[in-house]
Amino acid sequence: LGWPVSASVVNVSQVHIAFGHNASTQMSIAWLSNATNASTSVAYGLASDALTLVSPGSDVRRYTIDKNPWGEVSYTPEHWGNYTSDWIHNTTLAGLQPNTMYFYQIHSSAEIFNFTTALPAGHRYPDGSPQAFSIVGDIGQTSDSMLTMHHMMRDEYETEAVIIAGDLSYADCKQDRWDTYGEKIQPLAAHKPLMVGPGNHEIEYFSNSRPTFLAFQSRYFMPAVAPAQGLIGDIQWLVDDDGDGAPPVNDTWLCTPSEFQGQYQYGNAFYSFTVGLVHFVSLNCYTTTSKSSAQYQWLKSDLEALDRDVVPWVVISVHCPWYSTNSHHYQEWQTVQMKANMEALFYENGVNLVVAGHVHAYQRSFPVYQGEPLAEGAPTYVVVGDGGNREGHADGYITPQPSWSAYTNDTQFGHGTLVVFNHTHMRWRWHINEDPSWMVRDEAWITPYSASSESKSHSNSNNPFPTWAVVLAVVLAAVFSIGIIAGACRLETQKVDEESDQMALRDSTPARFAGDAL
Repeated sequence: LGWPVSASVVNVSQVHIAFGHNASTQMSIAWLSNATNASTSVAYGLASDALTLVSPGSDVRRYTIDKNPWGEVSYTPEHWGNYTSDWIHNTTLAGLQPNTMYFYQIHSSAEIFNFTTALPAGHRYPDGSPQAFSIVGDIGQTSDSMLTMHHMMRDEYETEAVIIAGDLSYADCKQDRWDTYGEKIQPLAAHKPLMVGPGNHEIEYFSNSRPTFLAFQSRYFMPAVAPAQGLIGDIQWLVDDDGDGAPPVNDTWLCTPSEFQGQYQYGNAFYSFTVGLVHFVSLNCYTTTSKSSAQYQWLKSDLEALDRDVVPWVVISVHCPWYSTNSHHYQEWQTVQMKANMEALFYENGVNLVVAGHVHAYQRSFPVYQGEPLAEGAPTYVVVGDGGNREGHADGYITPQPSWSAYTNDTQFGHGTLVVFNHTHMRWRWHINEDPSWMVRDEAWITPYSASSESKSHSNSNNPFPTWAVVLAVVLAAVFSIGIIAGACRLETQKVDEESDQMALRDSTPARFAGDAL
């Protein structure tokens, strides 16, 4: 059962899904169609040949940008023309069973997709398997971007969701790039929830009387706290190219300013969701962040309402990196202000991991608070703006490196994986886009409310042997060479006090804990 496919199949494209407000029972399905503005339904069910359930009709919208997008500004590049999007559809499937695979088919489309709902808040998999998430920023749509996407589709543990910390399509006001991006990422986004946040390449400024973040807010459907507000007006320009107090006229800065503050609130600007043992928060660094701001007040309530005995982990994604020593986007105004306003709030509420993009490189900190490394209960900060976009690598770090900086790399593209084993241990890894091997360059174990973050980084050598095997061979050789054979020798590559079931999992799959290529 499913939708009958007529001779004139509607052009359904750019299919992508996202968690609803309850990630274990709701899934948002979005797509574009060039056929009609009519409400469209989705058939779904527990088997591809038994799509017996039908969603409510879809929300339908479209947006238009005219040929003179900058209105009040004299600069009108001729390669920007009229653009009207295809019809953007969205419907939310509700009443789903947690941790269950569903198949779905959009009306008038021949293709059948599938997804798996999340674990309920506070739950683990019955067989003790860990949770896994793919995290990246500044991905774009180059060949490197697509390689990153393909690597995320074959991670060590199957990913439950993809978190993008801003800068998705790099459309940069050329709206057809949003369409090509949506088509390219569909093989991943139609099956795995794509949870996205705003970056500066989503701003797409046209004029003071027109909305910012228009395509981003129109095309994506995050579990919003409230309808989007503040898309138009009340903009503070933080880059003034000629000192006249007006927006800069260079098209790159005008469309996607790096230093910028508007009033984009709610909608896709900031939101949260919970999957099993992890509470994820997505924030907007391009709106106000003071203690009186809507974002600050919402975040404070959101974190304080969380029962950490049930959901022990908090992971925050935001585009602007608070802890970065790369010379690109270093100490930008809105970033400095956000850190000054919110760092104490993160620390006081036991945030465990903060992931950012913006800088097209990779960097990880030790747990740090107000510049002091290894502070008790401090978050670890990671920059993963190395997704592969067309602007290339952001090379160059300040020297000397501060004591809070654990690892940097400005020469390779890749993505991060977060694997959550239980209430006390999760592991962060950074993977590089180097084929045919599946390679890890940096990893760290993270524990809650603790300064301990055991980490290790890997050299650029393509070693076919797992780290644990190499270390074991060296130790045994040393033991036999000096003639010491006394008792049993035991080698541990990660000394972690975990629960007994986690120890059994670790013993049964040692290679997965050793950083070797799969």
